[in-house]
Order: sequence, then structure tokens, then C-alpha cells
Amino acid sequence: MEVEGSTGSRGVGGYHYAKASKPLCTPYKDPSVSCGALNAFYPGHVIVSRRVLGVAVCDPRVAASRGALELVEGLGGLSGRIVGLGTGSTLQAFLSEAAKALMSAEGVVASSIETALKARSYGFRVLDPRVYRGVDIYVDGADEVELMYGSMIKGGGGALLGEKVLARSSRLNVFVVGVDKVVEVLGSRRPVPVDVESSFLSMVLGFVEELGWRAELRMAGGKRGPV
Repeated sequence: MEVEGSTGSRGVGGYHYAKASKPLCTPYKDPSVSCGALNAFYPGHVIVSRRVLGVAVCDPRVAASRGALELVEGLGGLSGRIVGLGTGSTLQAFLSEAAKALMSAEGVVASSIETALKARSYGFRVLDPRVYRGVDIYVDGADEVELMYGSMIKGGGGALLGEKVLARSSRLNVFVVGVDKVVEVLGSRRPVPVDVESSFLSMVLGFVEELGWRAELRMAGGKRGPV
């Protein structure tokens, strides 16, 4: 279910945001150039690009993923650690950028079947979440982020429950956010996902409507997963 009109979830102190602050590009042949101090959460982010017909095109997910990897390495790296993984296109970009580092991790715990399958395709050791009580680091993207108060919307990929459990059980949460996800007001680009147990759907819809918000049932389909 998705709700329009709510403010989404508040970020928690200790969360780190690795983001590309603006769509600048460095030559693809030299992706190691840092664009300097870009925000209060983390001062150095690498901006990378690819060239299409001679035109430099930025991928904010890749740029933010490289910034996130640099941040994680500065905090001790991934070697020997249990790493929680979120779901979505930005997380997929992070897996590609961090593939070598993740091979040295003790293992990964995935928030969804989609992420587990992708992690296995890279050769990562995918751990059973039923065996572990927590993870050392959790990495995920976000649907929208309002940086002033550290608030964000999560769950657009249809894996909100698993993402929330992993974030809650992690010692450190790193949210990888490209410039395309930064907004001034939450909910300006998309509704807010809400977890609902199907047996209580009618009741929850009533609660939401009483608050003055408009709720719409999201049907299964594609990457965004089931209701």
C-alpha cells in the first residue's frame, strides 16, 4: 500500500549518507578524481561518467556507490564482517563497485530474494538471516532523501520489511543516495510505502483515511514486488 501526504521515516543519528551532490562528471579514463567536500555527512565523493557519442553522461548511482565504498573503507572496510544488503537499482550499482571488497566479507544477508540471487551471481557467501541476530554494516539506497533533517522514504522496491529489520539490527547503516533522489520535501516524487498484513488491509485503510491521507493499494508487478 502507498500513502500520499505523510512525511516518511526520520533518519537516525549515526546513519551516513554517501551521495553525489550534483551531476558533474570526470573523464571515464580517470574515475579516481574526487569532487571534494560536498555535504555534511561525508566530505569526499567520486564522480564518474561514461561517454555516449562523445557526450559525458553521469550515473548518480555509480557515483554515490563509489563514495559509499570509500566511506566504508575509511571505517574499517568489509573484510571479515557480516554485511546486510538492501534492494533496488542503487544497491545493484553498489554491488558492482564493491564486488572485490565484498568477497573478503564473512558473508552477506540479503533483504530480498532479488538481492540474494544477485549476490550469489557475484560469488558472495549469502547467509541465512534465521541464523544471525544482527549484521555489522547495512548498505541500501533510498527512494527520496531530505538532507536537512536526515529524513527519507524507503520501501519502493517492495522489500520494506526485510530492509527495516536489517537496518534495525545493524551496527552501522550506510544509505547510498545519488543526486536524483534528493528532494526538498518528502513525498514530492512518489507516495510513501506502508507495510500492511493482508488480513488487516481494510482496517489500515480506514486508519489512513481518518488521518486525511489518500491510500492506494499497490498490486504486484515487476521489480516493485507484491502488495
